[in-house]
Amino acid sequence: MSLGVLAVAAVAVVASVGSSKTGNPEVSVPESGGQTWRVERGPMTISLLAPGQTKAKNTTQITCQVTGEVKIVWLVPEGTLVKKDQKLIELEASGLEEKLVKQRIDVADERADYEEAEQNLEIQKRQNTSDLLTAENKQFLAKLDLEKYTDGEYPRKILELNEEIKLAEDELERVQLRLESTQRLAEKGYVSAGEVKADELNKRRKELEVKKNKKELEVLEDYEKKREISSLENDVREADDKLERTRLENVNELRNKEINVETSKAKLDLEETRLARLEEEMRNTTITAPRDGMVVYFKQSGRRGSGEAIEEGSQVRFRQRLIDLPDFSRWQVETRVHESVIEKVKMGQGALVGIEALPDETVAAAVSKIGVLPDSGRWYMPDTKEYTVDLDVTTNTLPLKPGMTANVEILIAQLDDVLYVPLQAVSNVDGQPIVMREGELGPESRVVEIGQNNDRFVEIRAGLREGDTILLDPGALSAPGSLIERPSDRVPAKAAEIKQSEDEKSAEKQKAETRSGEIADEQG
Repeated sequence: MSLGVLAVAAVAVVASVGSSKTGNPEVSVPESGGQTWRVERGPMTISLLAPGQTKAKNTTQITCQVTGEVKIVWLVPEGTLVKKDQKLIELEASGLEEKLVKQRIDVADERADYEEAEQNLEIQKRQNTSDLLTAENKQFLAKLDLEKYTDGEYPRKILELNEEIKLAEDELERVQLRLESTQRLAEKGYVSAGEVKADELNKRRKELEVKKNKKELEVLEDYEKKREISSLENDVREADDKLERTRLENVNELRNKEINVETSKAKLDLEETRLARLEEEMRNTTITAPRDGMVVYFKQSGRRGSGEAIEEGSQVRFRQRLIDLPDFSRWQVETRVHESVIEKVKMGQGALVGIEALPDETVAAAVSKIGVLPDSGRWYMPDTKEYTVDLDVTTNTLPLKPGMTANVEILIAQLDDVLYVPLQAVSNVDGQPIVMREGELGPESRVVEIGQNNDRFVEIRAGLREGDTILLDPGALSAPGSLIERPSDRVPAKAAEIKQSEDEKSAEKQKAETRSGEIADEQG
């Protein structure tokens, strides 16, 4: 790791070394006026220090559910302990009452239109049934008339004409025989010439009747039959077309009436939805507590710390957060970690939290959430990228309150037996870490291999031995975090407890993974 990176990381990463080096490094001042440090070996805890604030882990947010802007006419005092369903806020409702009256009228009008459309649909269904039956009946009668003529009337007329022709021919034959008999009798003088003339006229009459009947038969077969069948078939086609048109018209009319019903229903649903929303908004003008809790006014932080006040008479907007009801049985600490060291933070890491209002106490915590994206930079440092980290408080007997200022110390690593020196002892010469070691002939430069560091100390992996005396260069590297109080400074033993707890969790996890592998092998 380069010394430039050391300088950046030193802002956020801190450490306590051993049990006696938790404050600033203990140094000696030689006669030359320089400061020296005796290289030691021991445990070195790497931790990350960041500011934070307390908050309830589970908080019910109370928001404004009335659209637009509305005025607060009554507000429960902040800090009040409320019960479930107890009134918290009352919002102005005069404008909503007028809207409700108008909306109820609109709903009644749309319901009347919808009911009328349904009635028209039912009437159309019955009319369609009647029209279809009429068309089907006309089609049936047209086909029946055609069948009646082709299979009934036409054969009957043929039969009648043939019979009449036969009778006329028989009658003609009889008249012919009578004429012949009369002519023979007239030749003998038994009948007069007038009787012969009468029989001749009668014969001519019968011949004409035979010709007439045959002509009628010819007309029937050659002309009347074709005309009548053509007319009846045309009636059948018209009846078929009428039936098909009726069916299509029925479908069209029925669909129009159904569309009217659907349109009316959609309008009614829309107006009823608006009415329900207005009624819901009217109910929402009185905001009650969804559960027991303490009332905490929500204050939206703005530029330079300004915020919108929640008070009687102030205007609030739709979905604006108004009140929080925190659950004080479980606590969290929210902190922000710089992007340069966020990769050091892992889920489940232990931490100590010092509460500014309780200077002699600390609480144990564990990382429970790491922000995926960085938060926007603060107004005074717009280019700064920080990630929000939440820690669950695991042990707590203290009287915590939301928003308390806290100092969070997250355990990053525990080095059990290493050489370490103050950051002020390391300089950068030609890209190499250098320390000045006291030798027999005076100070001499030594290239060293460095390991992990914090804002106070850096691990020396090679180049020095325990007991060596080195010179400190106050201008080489400063320790900006060395003056910040750490929770572990209050109770140094807690850091070891957190480390032990983390080791136990790791061992349990490894044991569980091993057992899962054995089970998988057995099943395989």
